[in-house]
Amino acid sequence: MKSSSSKPKRGFSLLELSIAMAMMAALSTASMVVLRTSQTSWNRHREDHQRTQGAAAIVRHIVRNVRQATAVTAISAPADTSGTLSLLQLDGSVLVWDHDNINDQVNFGETTAGNLFANHVTQLKFVGYKVDGTTPTEETDLIHIIECSVTYELNRPAGTTTQVLTSRAWVRSW
Repeated sequence: MKSSSSKPKRGFSLLELSIAMAMMAALSTASMVVLRTSQTSWNRHREDHQRTQGAAAIVRHIVRNVRQATAVTAISAPADTSGTLSLLQLDGSVLVWDHDNINDQVNFGETTAGNLFANHVTQLKFVGYKVDGTTPTEETDLIHIIECSVTYELNRPAGTTTQVLTSRAWVRSW
């Protein structure tokens, strides 16, 4: 026969295991919500950065080539939000930038703008100025300064925000 003094049983009861499992499920669900929110924020930040850097790259590229150009061969009207610009370079080549309004893209190339340069650009405007820097002109022989404006949109939870980058550059040779 067994003695009446029994040792306490070790281990977890079914109730304790059920409570522990419920707590683990709640913690896992909460951490997944936090991780998903963090990922969404990071993706939005990365997309904003890519769009901003793409617009800045367009402006830098155009300004650098305007400064190296010897003449403006074609420029769109200042009111044209889907602009085009053609520059004659020192080596005789003609560089062309053109905005594709349907796809929100900027294309670039030599002689024709056939290569994709940047996405997510809603407007590309060019304004030519005379030597005084204040008088706009569309006559390519009189253009000494070119103003380039790139418009792009950033997606926000409350809607889109429009950003504009603008720069002016002197044409090197008059």
